[in-house]
Amino acid sequence: MFSKRVLAVALILLPGLLAAQASLLDSLNALSSLLQDVKVKKDEYFQELTFDQQAPYRLQLTITEVDRKGREEQVRYDFNLGLMSPKRVRYEDGRNRIIVSVESAGGSAVKEYEDGEFEGYDENAYFMAANIDNARDIRRTLKAMIPLAKEQWEADNALPEDYEGLSAWIQEAVRNITVEDETWDQKWMPDPDSPNRVTLEQIEDGEEAFRYYWNMADVNPSSVDVDARGKTVTVEMGMKDRRDFVRVEEEGVLDDYESSVSLQFAEIDEAQLAANTLRRLAKLAAEMEDANPIAYESRAEARKAMAETLTNFKRGEESISQRISGECQMTYERVVEEEGEEEAYLYAFDFADLNPRSVEIDVKRDELYVVADLKGGKDYVYTEENGEQEDYEDEVSFAVEDIPKAKRVRQQIIKMAEECPDETAVQDLAWMQEALQSIDEDKEELSQSLSLMQGDPCKWVFTRFEEGRNDTDELRYEFNLYDLDDSDIELNISGTTVTVGIPTVKDEEIIKLYTNDEEVEYEDELEFVLKDIADGKAFMASLKAMIEACNE
Repeated sequence: MFSKRVLAVALILLPGLLAAQASLLDSLNALSSLLQDVKVKKDEYFQELTFDQQAPYRLQLTITEVDRKGREEQVRYDFNLGLMSPKRVRYEDGRNRIIVSVESAGGSAVKEYEDGEFEGYDENAYFMAANIDNARDIRRTLKAMIPLAKEQWEADNALPEDYEGLSAWIQEAVRNITVEDETWDQKWMPDPDSPNRVTLEQIEDGEEAFRYYWNMADVNPSSVDVDARGKTVTVEMGMKDRRDFVRVEEEGVLDDYESSVSLQFAEIDEAQLAANTLRRLAKLAAEMEDANPIAYESRAEARKAMAETLTNFKRGEESISQRISGECQMTYERVVEEEGEEEAYLYAFDFADLNPRSVEIDVKRDELYVVADLKGGKDYVYTEENGEQEDYEDEVSFAVEDIPKAKRVRQQIIKMAEECPDETAVQDLAWMQEALQSIDEDKEELSQSLSLMQGDPCKWVFTRFEEGRNDTDELRYEFNLYDLDDSDIELNISGTTVTVGIPTVKDEEIIKLYTNDEEVEYEDELEFVLKDIADGKAFMASLKAMIEACNE
């Protein structure tokens, strides 16, 4: 289980370790001689300290109380002295007794037994002192012993330094345990093709089998914690930023995504060593992933990989089918089928409009998506549900099967968003005239036309027909292009409608408006309705270019 490198280091340090062990044994014998029988009123307390000669940092302190009637009660503390804090050894004087307490360096590390029955874990072990001088001697001896015990414990349990060795260590350490009436069947299984990825199988008390899947590179090393509650010891590790990156399956079916994983141990020593191992594994895994990041050389490679990654899959009772078409101007279709019922979704967007810094993995219980926001929060994503157009949205989300695929899709989107050009071709007047006339059929109550006044390319007539309940209004705008403020031109989205709006310079009311060829008013802005975002962008760019030409 240990690497040759660790074995070599241990052999080099062996003489010093033997000396340290001898010193610890001497201190233990000294501590034992300090423990006296203590009489409190008519009750007597008998103390016995025992330890493992091969692992002298593991102590058992037994205190037997005998009352005036000869009845006995026994308390026993089992603990690893190397896990105690030298700064938390103190004596406490009470009304009729003096005790010396030693507290664990972190969490509950002392197993407490009452009359032979395991009661659980506590933070402290308690020695009884015959008097204040005896208490001071016990305290002084314990404070000196703890660093020796810690050194000996760490030397006896030297961990591998390489990832492979650490992975093998934790794989062997995570095993089936039984504590009192609780049983845990556990198995740690690294992925042979990607050792950073781990599967943990757990069965508690013979009930349902749970499987947990995660990547050690996603673990926050500082989150690894040992917690002794009840009669078992838990080692919990959380994901970085508390992300729900742990896939949970119950009896082979996806149940949820969670932000942490817990391992069960019978002994606090094993749990502490496992925690140290997990912290090192997490750091090494992150270093390996940083050295070999998911990357694509071109947007074409990213586009190809995206088509391969966005596969069909099952999610509980749902079947997800999806496909993409196009490259920078992409259409993404997703169909969700459950019990014979289908929901179809369609999204159309331009990668150049996506904010690459916004791309994130989003977990919603058992649903996993990669979500990209639009630059500036603009509603530039065309959406359909079951063939019906829905409101434009300011984000697009891709359904993914698992976290590894989500990470790849995230990088694919980022690459596409960074490299797709934010370019819009300038069109001529004929195209603009046609674009105004090709708006959606569901806007049949509206029609528009554009023409020149007296053939002058800088003087335009914009006509708009709006059909009401009882009649149709014809709105005819006459204006000069050079009177429009091209620095304030905007592409606006409202629900399912795309418009291009532009005001006059200094917001002057100089656009002549005829309503049904009769009423004359003056306006300070124009609004054109377009079929979709692509047409809106092209119309806006073309209008801007023509205004600039008229201002030369």
